[in-house]
Amino acid sequence: MKLFPYLKSKNIGWLKLYLSQVEEMYFSKSDLEALSLKKGDLLFSEGGEVGKTSIWNDEIPNCCIQNSVHKLTVNEKSDAKYYLYFSYLLGQIGYYKSIVNLVSIMHLTYEKLRRVPVLSPPLPVQHRIASYLDAETAKIDHALELLQKKRDAYTRLKTSVINRAVTRGLNPNVPLKKSGVKWMGEIPERWSVYRLKDLGYLYSGLTGKSGEDFRSEDLSSTKPYIPFTNVLNHLEIDPSQVSLVLMKENERQNTVRKNDLIFLMSSEDYESIAKSSLVPTEICETYLNSFCRGFRLTSHLVYAKYLNYELSSILYRDHLRLEARGFTRINIKVDRIESMSVAFPSVPEQRAIASYLDDHCGRIDHAISIVDKQIDAYKRLKKSLINEVVTGKRKV
Repeated sequence: MKLFPYLKSKNIGWLKLYLSQVEEMYFSKSDLEALSLKKGDLLFSEGGEVGKTSIWNDEIPNCCIQNSVHKLTVNEKSDAKYYLYFSYLLGQIGYYKSIVNLVSIMHLTYEKLRRVPVLSPPLPVQHRIASYLDAETAKIDHALELLQKKRDAYTRLKTSVINRAVTRGLNPNVPLKKSGVKWMGEIPERWSVYRLKDLGYLYSGLTGKSGEDFRSEDLSSTKPYIPFTNVLNHLEIDPSQVSLVLMKENERQNTVRKNDLIFLMSSEDYESIAKSSLVPTEICETYLNSFCRGFRLTSHLVYAKYLNYELSSILYRDHLRLEARGFTRINIKVDRIESMSVAFPSVPEQRAIASYLDDHCGRIDHAISIVDKQIDAYKRLKKSLINEVVTGKRKV
């Protein structure tokens, strides 16, 4: 066994690779034959955003792949770059999602990937298409990169505003005291420290469900549930972004309520693990996916919206990540969440801080939404360009 760098689904993007945080693991000689990479291999994400396609250009010597990544080697009679763009097109029109196996998350199997039909023009045409798209998409990617940097700056600002407010309050000159919790450091002198289990309790998501339960088309017997992506992508749960699951009569499952916090208990990376999202409004008979746990407040000492802001801050997110464990998939235990210490002021001050953050974060979110619209426009342009060229509607 020898230590080698390897790629996971999170390293695979649409036409690009994210290689800044490549991890290492031990591989045997037999593993290397199947999992090692060579220049020109096409790489596909098996889960998450299924079908994300990139090409391997030997950026990291002796690199391998994890089982959440598929590779296809294109023979010398074909242009790998052409098939990269063709695969991108299939992903953008939702083809891969239409052929995946679905339980509670999507899986694109290698066998189904191998059977994907492709357009195969003559090799000189493939070369011409690939070269043209390389040049034109590079211009679009440059514009996207600048917009992404702008978006990242707004995101950092939002993070900074939240972190300051939930660790020091709204008075910059407030006297401080030792919190008694090593990783927390000092807190404002009138704040108190509690464990989450002193403030409420965790409940489980859906249990005992099969893949067929999530594919049922019988609307009279299905009920909405909050998918893990809703928790992952939002500070507050979006009630419009729910999925459906078959629910039998008299079946006992936990439903979510207003002011519940939803924790992501399992993730592909440490960045997302234990992320929380607040249920901001009353919600009718809605359930929770199996990768999450709900936290229901029973104490009147804490304001739910404030607590959610606090748990999304750098200080608290970093601590929870340290409590997580895993290799191919990251998990955090229930007792790690329950024993989490939190510090907060009186409820009126919590409400004032939450109102301040609603206002400031709302303005930052508005600026981010404008940038997002510009990013989406360039992405649509890129998709349209690749579609027209790969399908022959635009001659090159």
